[in-house]
Order: sequence, then structure tokens, then C-alpha cells
Amino acid sequence: MIQKIFYNNSKDAILVFFYISLSTTLFTFYYDQTEISYIGKFFAKNNELSAFIGDNSVNILFNFLVGNYFNIFDSYIFYIFLTVFYISIISIVVNLYLNELNYSTSKKLIFISIFFICNQSLYSGSYLISGIQPKSFSYILLISSITFLIKEKFKTSFYLIFIASLFHPSVGLIGVLIFLYPQTIKSTYQEFKNHEKILILISGLAYFYFLLNELVLQNDPILYTSDIQSSEYLVKFRFDHHLIPFDSFENGFFNDLNWKIGFYSLIFILFSLLIVQKYDNFEKPILIKSLNILCITQLFLFFLHYQLEFSKPLLSFPYRSSTIILFLYLSIIIKLISKDILVSLLLVTTSIFYLTNSINTVVKESNINKQKIAFVRDLSNLIPSNQHYSVILTPEYSTYLFWSIEMETGIPQYTSFKHAPLNLDSVPEWNIRLEKKFNFLNDSQCNLFDDYNILYIFDENSHDCGNIIGSLNNGWYLFENLK
Repeated sequence: MIQKIFYNNSKDAILVFFYISLSTTLFTFYYDQTEISYIGKFFAKNNELSAFIGDNSVNILFNFLVGNYFNIFDSYIFYIFLTVFYISIISIVVNLYLNELNYSTSKKLIFISIFFICNQSLYSGSYLISGIQPKSFSYILLISSITFLIKEKFKTSFYLIFIASLFHPSVGLIGVLIFLYPQTIKSTYQEFKNHEKILILISGLAYFYFLLNELVLQNDPILYTSDIQSSEYLVKFRFDHHLIPFDSFENGFFNDLNWKIGFYSLIFILFSLLIVQKYDNFEKPILIKSLNILCITQLFLFFLHYQLEFSKPLLSFPYRSSTIILFLYLSIIIKLISKDILVSLLLVTTSIFYLTNSINTVVKESNINKQKIAFVRDLSNLIPSNQHYSVILTPEYSTYLFWSIEMETGIPQYTSFKHAPLNLDSVPEWNIRLEKKFNFLNDSQCNLFDDYNILYIFDENSHDCGNIIGSLNNGWYLFENLK
């Protein structure tokens, strides 16, 4: 097994690694925005003034296997190591999956290029391959599970789904849906021994209770600043681009062109799969049947969402299934290409487009990260070393400069719209902090932070609430307000 993974098809593995790495943070050498939202919690250390409020206890294995080590090793070096490790593992897993479909090297590169050109999903802005966050490791296990599923090793596939749920429950739920095909359920059940069936039953009931609690029973407090529940606020104002396909529940128009194209693409995929099933003797029929289930459940979700207004269940991010739908569909369709001339033509065109676009993106992101690093360096040099500050406040615009401020300076950032809490009980506090910060920075309500020594960043060289310490690049200024 080890030889198969690391030595056979080594050329393919290296090429897959290179193609995938171009769409990650490997060559930009800095945390991306979503990584910071998760990794930042490991630096907050339960500081009540941290921007990373709330917990992410649902991501059990991620917290245990990743979080503890950020407090042991040099954080940035460990991050680079973890990034290389993650890209290596996802590359191996994708390569093994494509090997199971008897892909040639050319088809592998076509598949990866088109998958990233399509931005990894049909809609909802979700990513299957991203950075150091819980869902990334859960997707590794999900793809591995699908690989074993099409090899008809049902028990192994099922256990991998179970582990994936411990990294990220909603990604694990996608795996559960894949198993809902009746023949798959029957075959999986037959592979388990009696004592294993009891264990699976207990685990299944526990998982069902967890989902019921998270999506229905969990406390959903009303915000102090407006008459709206926490889940509705998150869905409509923070994660709307991921969760709301329609611009209103009254008229049902699509929110934007991406949702509209993605929805019609989903219908096209479902019908094309029916054609493939009828006219092509596809050698892995269980893959098509599992994909059919995912497509049908997504169409049902669209219909339900069109008819009803609900918020809390949407915080499981159910539309992220579109990324695994695209992944599986492309792997089926590209496998059916039999003409060598067409394969060659697709390889050249897709690779040129993908590599050119990826390299441009890497250069752009690298330049942005250089600005972040220079900004944080200048900020650190301006902060007086003989003074303790409880909080640093940052504006909500040009936020790419401020996402990692707390991690880099060690001073609690207090709040950030980007770093939304993952548990509903913390949303009212987060919302109050956002309003309090806005009133201080923009309306000069200076008494709001009288109890603390604070630093804050502003885009003008004077502010009623504090004394200027110095100027930063990009037109920003650093102020202090001492109690």
C-alpha cells in the first residue's frame, strides 16, 4: 500500500501536487482570510477582549490535532509545515481517486484545471481544496471515502465518513447523503458484524442528536441592537453570499448570476447523468447513483428554500455540496472522453488558461501579503514598548490589512466583522462589539472604552478620542487612548 501511494505513478503525483498547490497559499506564504478565523482562536487563549469570541468545539479533531501545536511550535513555521503536509495529502488522495477511474496523466491535469477554473463549486462560493481549516481535512476523508466506495469497500468508506464528521460535521453530512442509495445501505450493512452494527447505531443516534441540536434545538438569542434572531443575522448579513440563493423570499429571483448559472447547471448535471446511465456502460455505476442523490437533495433544498423562510438550518452550509457535486461530475465526464486528439486539445487549452490565471493570482496575492507584512511591521515599530494596551481597534474597510492584527501583535482586536462567532450564543455580544467600535471610530463616542488603554487605527490624521502616535503606510494612522 505504501509503495502504491508513494512510488507508483510518481510523475503523476508530482504534477497533481504542483497543479493543486498553485490554488492554495503555498506560494503566497501567508494565512488566508478564512484560515485566520480558525487559527486565530488558538492564539486568543480565552481572552475576553479577543476578536475571536465563541468556540468551535464542533470541530473536535481539528482542535485536538492542530490547535494544540500552535501553542508549542513557532506558529508561522508550523503553519508552513502544515500547509505543505495538507497539500501533499490532498494531492495523494485526489491522485488515488483518479487512478481508481483509470485516468491518464493528461486527463488528471485536465480535470484539476477545469475544477479550479470553475472555482471549485457550482454556486455558494465554497471550496473543496483551500487552507488549514476543519473542512479541508474533512474533504480529504470524504474523497478517500468515495474512493473506497467505488471499490465497494463499504465498511472502510463508512468509517472514513464518521471520522470526517469529527473534523467538520456538515461535510460529514455530505458523506452520509452519498450512502443513502438503497443498495449501498444494504451492502454496507452486510459488511458489519453484529457488535459493529450496535456501535454504528449508537454513533448514528448521537450524530442525529447533534445535528438536531445544532440545526433546531440550539438556543437562538435575539440581538440586543435589533429585533432579529442571531441565526437570521448571520445568514442574511454575514454569510448571505454562501447561504441565500434568492434576493428575497417574496419574489424568488436569484441573488446573483452565479447562483442562477449554478442552479441551471445542477439541473443539466442531473439530466446528463441520466443519459450517461442509459447509453454508456459506465464501469463505476455506484458513483453516478451517489451523485444523483446529492443532486436531488440539492434541488429539494432549493425548492424548500424558495417556499419557506428559515435560517438556523442554513448555518450547516448545506449548499456546499455543490463543490463535491462538481468534483464528482467532472471526474465522470472527463473519463468518458475517448478521442486522443480531444484530450490533447483540452490539455493544452485548459492548462494554459489555468496556469496563467493561477500564476497571476499567486503574484497578486503575494503582493497583497507583502503589504500586510509591511503594515504589521510598521505598526509593531510604532507601538510603545513601555505601555500595556488592552485592545486595538481596526476599521471594517480595507480589512485585508487587519485580519491577522491580533495574531501578529498579541493585542486583542476586540471585534471584526470577518471573524464571526460559530456558536449562536456569542452572536449578540459580537454584534454589540461591532456597533460599539463603529460608534467610537466614526461618531467619536469616546467614553465607550474609558476602562481600557486602547490603540486604534483611523484613516485621518486627527481624531477626537485619542492622540496620534504615528502614520502607517496605505494612508492609515495609529492613535492611543489611555484610561
